[in-house]
Amino acid sequence: MSGLWTSDLQSLSTQLGWKSAERECLRHFVELGDDHFASQLCGLAFPGAVLRDLYVDDQGLWTAEVIYDNLLHSGEGRTEAAALIDALRTISEASAESHA
Repeated sequence: MSGLWTSDLQSLSTQLGWKSAERECLRHFVELGDDHFASQLCGLAFPGAVLRDLYVDDQGLWTAEVIYDNLLHSGEGRTEAAALIDALRTISEASAESHA
């Protein structure tokens, strides 16, 4: 996996209100590139969320697909971590809208 744990990722995880367990899991995913940590992060950030797929297209754009509350949420980014955070952010935004 390309990239390292950065202050940008830490800042995003803080903005999403993630606790230390979620931030630590994201850091492990970024540093080790192990999809186990991506799956674990989904469940920690949103209990019941499942990482469905994480793939890169021909242009190098990553896509993450996460199922939560019987809905498919997807995110895109230049790295695996960016795509996963984007997908989890869509869940967060959808949850905030449903509680508004």
